[in-house]
Amino acid sequence: VRQVRSVELHEYSERGRKECATHTDFGSLFTCDILLSDTSDFEGGRMLAPTFAGSPPHTCFEDEQPFERGDALVFLSHKPHAVGAWRGGTRRTLVVELWDGPTCVGNHRCMGSSGEERG
Repeated sequence: VRQVRSVELHEYSERGRKECATHTDFGSLFTCDILLSDTSDFEGGRMLAPTFAGSPPHTCFEDEQPFERGDALVFLSHKPHAVGAWRGGTRRTLVVELWDGPTCVGNHRCMGSSGEERG
């Protein structure tokens, strides 16, 4: 892994996101989610991530990963992951994606081999 591809603050709140459907971080190698909020500060918003033991590819799963303030959950970016429905409070997570592409410039996720930004 050579470069940080993106660093994002994800907020689930009354004015922010409400959930994040099952997806992959296509193009990245590793994703690191760091929970910044205390679990008593929000309801819902469960982190759903690969169990790494027999997880079928491209499937939704019900395994909630233990995730407390300050914890970092690092996983292969091509594995499906999601955040369940938020029900109250404020949930903040720092998300860092690593890739083997060029140095990214600008303030958006790099998308191609030249390090250009997405539109």
